Amino acid sequence: MSFRRYMLIFIVILTAGQTLQAAEASWWKKDEPKIKVKSVTITGNTEMSDNALYQIMVLRPSRFLRPTIFHPDLVQEDLKSIIRYYYQQGYLYAEIVDHDETVDSVKSTAHLSITLEEGPRTFLESINLLGNAVFPDSVLLDLVNLKTGDPLLSRRIESATLILLRHYADAGYLDATIIPTTEVNPKTNLAILNFDINERQQFRIGKISLVGLEKTRENVFRRELLFHTGEVANYSKLLNSQRKIYLTGLAESVFVNPQPAADGDSTLKDILVEIKEVEAGEFNVSLGYGSLEHLRTSMEFHQNNLYGTARKVGIKGQLSRIQQGIEASFSEPWAFHRPWRSDLILIRENLVEPTYDLSRLGLRAAIGRNFTDYISLTFTYRDERNRLSNIQIDTSSTINIADIRSLQIKWVRDSRDNLFDPHRGTLLEWNNEIAGGFLQGANSFFRSDIKYRWFFPITKKSVLGWAVEIAWLNAFNGMYTISLNERLYAGGPNSLRGFGYHLVSPLDNLGNPIGGGLKFVWNIAEWRFPIYKFLDGGVFLDAGNVWQSPGSFKISDIRFSPGVGMRINSPLGLARLDLGWNPIATAQEKAFQIWFSMGYSF
Repeated sequence: MSFRRYMLIFIVILTAGQTLQAAEASWWKKDEPKIKVKSVTITGNTEMSDNALYQIMVLRPSRFLRPTIFHPDLVQEDLKSIIRYYYQQGYLYAEIVDHDETVDSVKSTAHLSITLEEGPRTFLESINLLGNAVFPDSVLLDLVNLKTGDPLLSRRIESATLILLRHYADAGYLDATIIPTTEVNPKTNLAILNFDINERQQFRIGKISLVGLEKTRENVFRRELLFHTGEVANYSKLLNSQRKIYLTGLAESVFVNPQPAADGDSTLKDILVEIKEVEAGEFNVSLGYGSLEHLRTSMEFHQNNLYGTARKVGIKGQLSRIQQGIEASFSEPWAFHRPWRSDLILIRENLVEPTYDLSRLGLRAAIGRNFTDYISLTFTYRDERNRLSNIQIDTSSTINIADIRSLQIKWVRDSRDNLFDPHRGTLLEWNNEIAGGFLQGANSFFRSDIKYRWFFPITKKSVLGWAVEIAWLNAFNGMYTISLNERLYAGGPNSLRGFGYHLVSPLDNLGNPIGGGLKFVWNIAEWRFPIYKFLDGGVFLDAGNVWQSPGSFKISDIRFSPGVGMRINSPLGLARLDLGWNPIATAQEKAFQIWFSMGYSF
């Protein structure tokens, strides 16, 4: 697709956003004039910034593509929200001294002015625990993030109360109550904070019942439970068990409810697990377009609960300009009656790469386990019959038989808050693979690949992302013995976006990429921010290169690629349009690359 056509897409998307903005404004009330909030002036606030107060107001100043429509009924609600916010921050004597709304019907704008008197802030003089006998004051006070001299913050008090309740519930005191109260001295602006605790009875677990099962065998869900009859009831274990049942993918809803024991024992709590199952069979057909694949389609069928055992079987077919293939899979979530997931995948596909075509027939067998909520370990055996054809490089530097047998071990630590649209957290992947040798096969090498991704929220809806990948390939018999498809490349929509797909690489005598033994890709920063409703923007800077071997690495060889992009959050997923710039393009390279694809680059 030409540069002009991609730029036309940018213009159409931007125009559509502006059109929707105008449509929304006109839809507010058809019979009333559209008055936009032009400005909001706040005076008297020395401790709280204007922006902090704007965040809690409905009638905040209008911004580009984000108009705020004035409505007089909302003024009083905003004033109440401001005072409520001050109270939560410990300013118990804050008040609105004056306010005014000025509406210009000619310009269809409104201006608000608010005058505040913040008053003094109230601080904690002492923190007292009343009624606790099971746990001493020292243990409970260490749990809460409060100390004498702190400002009186209602949210921190609420958080401390929940922490204390959780601590008691994890020790079996499921019916404990904690009520915080404050006594304020208006002369000193100091407050005494009391936590009134009623510990009540400690419970053990009685009978465990699962209801609502129609398709799934009971042991499939029972093995996910972290609690057992006779042990002290632990609230965290109840919640984590609920989460583990959700993660099986077989439950639409799960409720783990402690109840009075059916036999009347006042020291026991029976646990009722109510489960609503999902439809286990899936049939999906998709159609899309991407810069690499052009028109693409896929069709897949999955049965996620084979004979009620939670075993999964599936078959998937893909068809595009660069990939045609079919994949069959089988998965056992509890191999050998242990929480080790095992997978068996059969693959038959054809790939069209920039300098060669690949025909693959292979098998992959994997076994892995999640050791914590964040950490997993997977072992994989790969056995593939691969053939290269249509090789466009100097054939003296490669082979066309690419059969491989290898063992892989992959360690992952994933703390992202969302797998598809992360705003916080990190992802660390370390994958090591050894091929050939006693395993035989045409390729003989050791490869290690480390990927790290980091996400941090700048505001409530914008996020800063950062990613780095370092991979190296140790060819036991020389790089020329490693087939092209196993070598390292960079460039493309999910790598260095200012360069063509797989075109960042060592070159042969004809100027074609032949892959290398060391890869370094650093997405130095990507700022993702909202523009208008479903339309987001992005600004990024990528850097990196691929070298023939680790010994040939030079910092001066690192290439840079800044760029901008747009993202559309559609019901079918996130569509991404990126414009990457190559500031020092060679005669064989383009100065700009435009990529249209689905999902984020990292």
